[in-house]
Amino acid sequence: MVGAKANWNWKTLGVLLLAVILLLIQGAVLPMAAEELPSSAVASDRDDSQILKLTAEVLRKEIDLERFSLTYRVRGSAEPRWRRLRYFLGQQAAAGLELGSDTTLFAELGKHLKTPEEASERVLRAGTRVGLIGFILDGGSSAFELGSNALLALKNKREGVDPETAKRTVFAKLKEIDALCSQRQALVLSSQDSKAKTIHTVEGKLLRHFRDWCLYEFAEAYADVRSYQPGINVFYALDTASGALSSVSYLLSLRAFKHPAAAGPAGIVGIVGDAVGIVQAPASSLAKRHFHKFWRKRLSMQFHEQIYNAEDSCKAEMAELGRLVASVDDDMLASVGAVKERVKAYGVWAERSDQYISKQQVELRRLDKVALQSEIAGPLISGTVLAQDVLATAAAYGARNKPRREIALQFAGPIASGTGASASLLLTGYWYVGDQLNERRLKRLDELPSSLLQQRLKTLNDLEKQVLGR
Repeated sequence: MVGAKANWNWKTLGVLLLAVILLLIQGAVLPMAAEELPSSAVASDRDDSQILKLTAEVLRKEIDLERFSLTYRVRGSAEPRWRRLRYFLGQQAAAGLELGSDTTLFAELGKHLKTPEEASERVLRAGTRVGLIGFILDGGSSAFELGSNALLALKNKREGVDPETAKRTVFAKLKEIDALCSQRQALVLSSQDSKAKTIHTVEGKLLRHFRDWCLYEFAEAYADVRSYQPGINVFYALDTASGALSSVSYLLSLRAFKHPAAAGPAGIVGIVGDAVGIVQAPASSLAKRHFHKFWRKRLSMQFHEQIYNAEDSCKAEMAELGRLVASVDDDMLASVGAVKERVKAYGVWAERSDQYISKQQVELRRLDKVALQSEIAGPLISGTVLAQDVLATAAAYGARNKPRREIALQFAGPIASGTGASASLLLTGYWYVGDQLNERRLKRLDELPSSLLQQRLKTLNDLEKQVLGR
């Protein structure tokens, strides 16, 4: 009995020791497990918080990028002050002088078709001088605008709003946005699988699309600025050349009163000048279209990406994000921040952009119509002056020693060019008055291009305050 009792005591002691050891092990392991769970939850919360901070920063950078694009469009497409009125007055004065010259020559030559020797040289000289002054004013007004464009380009360069500076600025902004998006995406991928992760993923795609949309808008503004200036400069340069050649033609015509051999070269020089005048409007429009495509393609190559209109992609992701947000509970929404407010902000951004584009398209169609009218009317008007110079050249070379035939050809010339000068006066006046009336209408509706851009800038400022609290 004593041995059995001793054996039982040892067994009891062993069990007690084993129990103590198990309790010690459990006490060590359970606190560790208890510590691991809160640590994981804290890490998840920290990731969500960092993702939301990056989302806000990307959104702020994209708003800033579009704001820069809009500001660049406003300043980059600005015209020299008083250009339209100044050029209109110069062209009207030139056309009026040319019409006065044609009327004087027509009247004097018409009175002496059968008695060419009685035509007054003094009157014919005076009519030719008036035409000379008209073509000098015509080419001179274009030369002045060509110089004003050069001065404006230098001013923009000095103030840092030239195309090259704008391009470098946007490239730097895109690098910042891309770095933030990559950092955000890495955090989203490393976070736990949940509906919050899905929302973060879709919103990340939306931010990428908005980034591409902002780049597309800058590319359009950049190509517009870089194509408009060369296009309008082509017009002014050709008009200057045409006016200069026509002026030389009239100078030779004045010389022909004492040296008849100069009459032929006068007509030939005039024909060359008229040919230049015929192509100036179509060449200007063609240059604008060509340079717009060229600079868009060049910008895409320099940025090493395909630039496209991401509007449809943005709207598709916005719809998906809205669907996801509507399908989760309030606790889940708390982990993705003020996502409902951001969804509303994205919608306002896209909606007001659509409104701007639709209003802008109306004005662009009107401008395209005016440009087409100019492309048709310009060559026709220059063609009437060409007819006069062709007739004058025919008179100089084909009617020598035939006074009646010579004066008949010279008489027909002012009829053609006078018709063109009259058309120029009427059409230029019609276009200018129409432009002024349209500008007043847009101003009354607060839909001037500058007003629309200011409205978009205000939208961006409102979004920044609404979503980012700034």
